[in-house]
Amino acid sequence: MIRTVIIFLLLWLPFFSVVYSQTTDENFDPAARYDEIIESLEQEKDMTSEVKQTIPKDEIAVLLPNLSSPLYEGWIESTNPLIWDSERERDSFLPFSEELLSEFKAKKVIRQTYKKDQNVVQITLYRFDNFAGAYSASTVLSEGNPAKLKVGKNVFESDNSLSFWKGDYYVELRSPITINPEVKGFTVLASQEISDKIQDTHQKPVIAVQLPALNRVPGVMKYCLGPICCQKYFPSRVLEVDPAYLGLNQSGGVIAADYKVSDNPVDDRIVTLVLSRYESNEAAHLVFGEYMDFYKKKEASNEEVKIDVDDGVVRVKNNKDDYAFFKQQGNIFGVVYGSTDKKSGQKVLELVPWPVEITR
Repeated sequence: MIRTVIIFLLLWLPFFSVVYSQTTDENFDPAARYDEIIESLEQEKDMTSEVKQTIPKDEIAVLLPNLSSPLYEGWIESTNPLIWDSERERDSFLPFSEELLSEFKAKKVIRQTYKKDQNVVQITLYRFDNFAGAYSASTVLSEGNPAKLKVGKNVFESDNSLSFWKGDYYVELRSPITINPEVKGFTVLASQEISDKIQDTHQKPVIAVQLPALNRVPGVMKYCLGPICCQKYFPSRVLEVDPAYLGLNQSGGVIAADYKVSDNPVDDRIVTLVLSRYESNEAAHLVFGEYMDFYKKKEASNEEVKIDVDDGVVRVKNNKDDYAFFKQQGNIFGVVYGSTDKKSGQKVLELVPWPVEITR
C-alpha cells in the first residue's frame, strides 16, 4: 500500500511542477526516484539502529528475565518499568523514606510487572553501593521463612513472595495473590535467571559471621547500617537506648537476633542479642561508655534500677523480671535485652566469639 502511494505521488509530481513553475523535466524517472527514496529511508533506519546500539541498556534492567525464552510462554510485561535512581530527583514508588534509602546506600531500583492471563508477578531489583546494603535490605525486607532454593543467598519464601540477596543486589518477586503453580513456576525460573546474571564474590558482613548460631531463632535476624533502620525494624525492646548511641558511622553495622535461653522445649523464653563491630577498640569503648552513662542516669532517677558489673559484663536490673546485659571487648560491643533472670542474658553473651585481648 505504501509503495503504491509513493509511486502515485511521484507519477503526478511533474504535473504539479508544470502548474507552479511552468517548467518540465523530460528526464524525470519516477521509478528511479522511488528507489532513491526507499534507499534513503533504509539508510536512515540503519543510522537510527546504530545510534540505539551505542546507547547502553540500563545495567539493572538487563538482569530482568528474558521473555523470549520458551520457558516464559504466555507471560508479558504488563506495564512500563518503574525506576528509582539516587542521582535523580523524582517521587519514589518505594515505601521508604529518602533518608532510609540513603542509609542503605541504595543506588537504583527497578520494578517490572509481568502478567499471564489472571496471574501477576511484580519483580523489584535493588542495587546498592556495596554488598552490606544489599545484605541489610534482605534481612529487614524479606518475608516468610528461609527457603532452600538455589538462588543467591538468604533466600526467603512466603505465600505470595520470594526474595534473596546476591552481591550488591536484593531481589524480590511478589504476587498479589497466593502463589499458584503457574506463578510458582514463573517466580522460580525468573529468580534463577536473575541470580545467574549477578556476579558475586561476597560473603556476609563480618559481624553477621560472628553472630552465635547456638540457640538462635531462625528467620528473625535484622542487620542495619544506621539508626533509622534500627528504629524501623528492630524489636521495640531493644530500642530502650537510642540507636544513635551505637555510633554506627564508625562500625560495620549492627545486628539483632533472638535466642532461646534454654534447650528445654518447654522453656519458650526468648532474649534479643544486639551485636556491633567497630573500626577500632576505642570506638567500641566509647559506645560502652554511652550505655553506661545512660543506665547510671536511669539508676539515679529510679530506685528499682540496679547496676552490677561482673567480669566485664554489666548487668542492669530494670525491675524484678527484666534485665539487660552489655559488654565490650576489643572492637565488639554486645547487648542482651529481655532477660527475665540474672543469668540467661550473660549466657548468651558468652556465646559471642569475643576478640582475644593480649595484655603485657
